[in-house]
Amino acid sequence: MHDPMNLSYNLQEQHSGLNQHDSPSRSEIQPRAFENSFWGKDDRGVEALMNKMRKAKQTCADLKSILSARSSVEEEYGKKLLKIAKTDICKDETGEMQKALSRLRCEFEATGNAHIETSQRIKLEVENSLGSFISNQRERRKAQAAIIEKILKKQIAEACQSPKKKYLTEKSKISGFENSVSNNGSKDFEKAQVRQYKMKELEQEYTRLSGELEEATRIWQHDWRVSCRLFQELEEERIEFIKKICWDFSNIIASVCLKDDESCERIRTALQNITVEHEIQSFIDERGTGYDPDYENGWFAYLRNSCTR
Repeated sequence: MHDPMNLSYNLQEQHSGLNQHDSPSRSEIQPRAFENSFWGKDDRGVEALMNKMRKAKQTCADLKSILSARSSVEEEYGKKLLKIAKTDICKDETGEMQKALSRLRCEFEATGNAHIETSQRIKLEVENSLGSFISNQRERRKAQAAIIEKILKKQIAEACQSPKKKYLTEKSKISGFENSVSNNGSKDFEKAQVRQYKMKELEQEYTRLSGELEEATRIWQHDWRVSCRLFQELEEERIEFIKKICWDFSNIIASVCLKDDESCERIRTALQNITVEHEIQSFIDERGTGYDPDYENGWFAYLRNSCTR
């Protein structure tokens, strides 16, 4: 039992962090560990770390959103390229020009399919994977946060304040009764005894609540350490996963960009075969109608002679 003359139990010190027996020496502290870095008055460490967890969750959600949007852009772009590829731009051409424009149309189609495939890869390899990661982290984070919220240390500390104040008030009053007992007789003496009995009850209540607070503080410190370790583990996993997922995304985009470049190279190769002279000759060879400019004049002369006979 605590000394009734010293009931100003140091709740603030209990509430603010590790007790004296559990505190590690400075040489043992790992400054980069969450469990050694988020303590302090009024549970400021809890607020700071829980806020970090909420913002980390939001970052993952925002990342998933923009990756989903990029996937949609790739799909829409691919479909538009396929629509463009349906235009037959080479039907009226001849020679190497016809081949080059046919190659251009084919590459539009190939590029469109490549970007649709890229959209699907982003969804399957990046977006879905990130969604599963977010769900897993959310469940683990929520389970640990629920444990912390069940610890009623703060409520018990507040409950201790009322018996303490009442005890000090009764102690002050009984001192006044003791001074007046000799003057007022047994009446004040009886009141003083009642006050002493009541003060004894308050002392016992305060001592009980102080013990509960001490035990709740011990449990809370243990559970908060466990929470800090878990939250650091979650954060380390999140950092590594975001790095990996963005790397995978970059590789997917680099892959389709390479396909785009290869497609453009095939178009350039086809265009290198075009020369003005060859295209003119090719058109003449395929669509030419004859070499005799007087053919029609001879035909009209024949018709006139026939009509005059």
